[in-house]
Amino acid sequence: METGKENLSLNKFFELYDGLEAKSMLEKLTKVFVKQRAEYNKDILENILKLKNIKSLNDLHIHALTLRQRLLEDSHILLDKQVELKKDYKHLRGLQYEHITNNVQIKFKNKDEKGAIIEGNSGVNKAKSHIDILDNQILYYNESIKTMDQLLYGLKTRIDVERLLGA
Repeated sequence: METGKENLSLNKFFELYDGLEAKSMLEKLTKVFVKQRAEYNKDILENILKLKNIKSLNDLHIHALTLRQRLLEDSHILLDKQVELKKDYKHLRGLQYEHITNNVQIKFKNKDEKGAIIEGNSGVNKAKSHIDILDNQILYYNESIKTMDQLLYGLKTRIDVERLLGA
């Protein structure tokens, strides 16, 4: 994975699939995230294994910082998109609530019953699914960033140990 290409592709993904039908958007989003997670997992594992070789620590440090930054940038791209999706979700919920309140001639016992009907609406449900997928990917990025932080701390410790042994 080259620096910047992942972020560009993530931005391009949202531009290209902006008007796409919700179901196919969910499928494509899921596929993109599964592929990204596999690539990042591979990179993280390779970095961890590089800790064994003292000669590769300089390269490891640079690569680990670069990977951490890419994870952070991708996470922020998704956070921005999540804000947009949450606005759309709230707007859809509001429209459905207004429709049920003004046009449906059924007496509801409480707001929870209206809420259940609103959540059952296919548009609202799909919007919530998009948000859930982004939430999961953002959580993955956050955990991967923590892993990279731990790797970088382990790298520092490894260098300190080598200095003590060499001194």
